[in-house]
Amino acid sequence: MVSYSRYKKYKNRSNELENELGKYKKTQNEYLNPVKNLALSNAVSMQAEDRKKAFNEGVSGAEEFMGRNFQGLNPAQRRTMEERGRQGINREVQGLQRQLVANQGRRGIKGGAAYAQQADLARMGAQSNQELQRDIEDRNQDMALKRMAATYAMGQGEVEQRQTDRQLQMEQSELEQERKRQKKLQKRYSKLFSRV
Repeated sequence: MVSYSRYKKYKNRSNELENELGKYKKTQNEYLNPVKNLALSNAVSMQAEDRKKAFNEGVSGAEEFMGRNFQGLNPAQRRTMEERGRQGINREVQGLQRQLVANQGRRGIKGGAAYAQQADLARMGAQSNQELQRDIEDRNQDMALKRMAATYAMGQGEVEQRQTDRQLQMEQSELEQERKRQKKLQKRYSKLFSRV
């Protein structure tokens, strides 16, 4: 059993520790609240400045992005596609023209009727060339849009990476502050409780 005098001693020491802890909390609140308020107001103003800066960067980035001229097919690719397409169309039209002339000879079609059939075939060849030009232009625009989308996606990845880096930096700063606070508290309380 614990003697009464020893109990009294522990009780007094416990009361002293509670009083010291109360004084510490009061002192901490008196001195730290203005510091906390100042730090908080600075953080809020810095966040507002950061948001304004980020917004302005975003606006200038969007203006720069939309002002770019994204090229679809380069001139060499375009020329190659046109030449190959025309060669294919011309080969097919010539083959059909030979068949038409052979059929007209077998059937005995001459004069205006034969000429009209050949004109229809030539018109179909011209239409095929126009369709080829439209297809190449569509392909050119598709390539330009794909390049624009790829550039935009890369930009978004960079923005997300910057946001992630900023968030990580803020979290590490907060973690470091919390560690310092914990060490201070540990030192303070280890001194107080080592007397017991």
